[in-house]
Amino acid sequence: MSNNEVECSCSVCSPNGRYSVMVSFQTCHRHFADDVQRNFQRQSSIDMVNDNDNDMEIDVKTNISEDLKSVYNLPGSNDEDLSNSYEFNNKCENIKEQLFSHEMPADLTHSFIASFAAYFISKYIINSGSAIFIKFTNEVLAHFGQSFCLPLSLKRLNSLTGLSTLTADIHRFVPCDKCHKIFSESASKSSPQCCDFRKLSGNTCGNNLFLEAPNSLDRSRKVYMYNSITTALSIFFLRPGFERSINLWRFQQEEKYKKQNIVLVGLMPGPSKAKTHQINHYLCPLVAELNQLYSGVAIPTNECSSGTLVRAAILLVACDIPAARKTCGFISHASTNACHVCNCQYSCCSDGKGMDHSGFKFSDWIFNTDEKNKINAERWRQAGSNVKRARLEKENDVCWSELHRLQYFNAVECIIIDLMHNLFLGMAKRMMEK
Repeated sequence: MSNNEVECSCSVCSPNGRYSVMVSFQTCHRHFADDVQRNFQRQSSIDMVNDNDNDMEIDVKTNISEDLKSVYNLPGSNDEDLSNSYEFNNKCENIKEQLFSHEMPADLTHSFIASFAAYFISKYIINSGSAIFIKFTNEVLAHFGQSFCLPLSLKRLNSLTGLSTLTADIHRFVPCDKCHKIFSESASKSSPQCCDFRKLSGNTCGNNLFLEAPNSLDRSRKVYMYNSITTALSIFFLRPGFERSINLWRFQQEEKYKKQNIVLVGLMPGPSKAKTHQINHYLCPLVAELNQLYSGVAIPTNECSSGTLVRAAILLVACDIPAARKTCGFISHASTNACHVCNCQYSCCSDGKGMDHSGFKFSDWIFNTDEKNKINAERWRQAGSNVKRARLEKENDVCWSELHRLQYFNAVECIIIDLMHNLFLGMAKRMMEK
């Protein structure tokens, strides 16, 4: 028996598992990897999540936040560790430790290969194609006689490189670059090839979500990454002294704006901007979590490891005027009803360029209320045609926003003045001078 041979009890060499065959180390390595791949694919097909697509059509029959719950369960993931179901031969223990170790390989070249594969997959490859890329990489390593190979599970690869820690509970969505509907992407659920968003006219969007061959490589045209706010808060509360410090934030304004206290929830893909009603697709997962947090979520903290009830709510919308009006469901500031606080109607300038905002008459202003705003937004949502919605927008300066699902949120009063543009960049001064 050669010193380079080991016992192999894979499904090919030992179909009934009662005996083993002496093969070379490389052959045992390859058989083991093939077994993991076959079992992973079989389990993935069994555990496929059969949930409905997230239909974001905004009408009276659709509840967007409820639909989101069928896409994924916030705040965490319920993916099972498929690799735990395997029992490995003692002679292959060294292979098992390399495949499923949570520490990077000691060899710097192997560490680089693992890190490169993990980050390349996260940026350029949809989850369904990750297994093919990993298997190809392992074939290349075996061809050059390397004993190291990558774990065939994407979850294990991310754990090996530490990427799973950096991206815990970051959900990947494939957005349509035409209507901006988002589709959940996970190891057990792939996005459709074409967008199935149904318009008010009854027609389907049908836009292709993925790049066309030969440049596709299973790559979506756009990607939207959503960072769970519940998970981010869990990390915050594990920091020593965080619970005491948040009670002082109202006195120490500079503390709340520090980088370590800010949560980046997501970045909407460009280059085209989403319209007012299209931004609801991106707000949907955030609103779903905010409703949970308002009721209360048990979170372990540094001072209470068993968990304490944490409640959170959105207080203000602070951004520039175009973004604030889109987020809260108001029409553009360039419209005849440019103010979201009152019902003041403006006329066009004599030259036809822009609105004439002169002639303020405070006595004629009728202020909007939260109740009236929500009623008008609901009327817009129930409208059955684009023509009717356009008429309601002109009359009320309001359309539907996912933030209206937050019962405590007052969209009229919770949009604050954009200090950066109005004061720091001198916009208010220039308007008064001109």
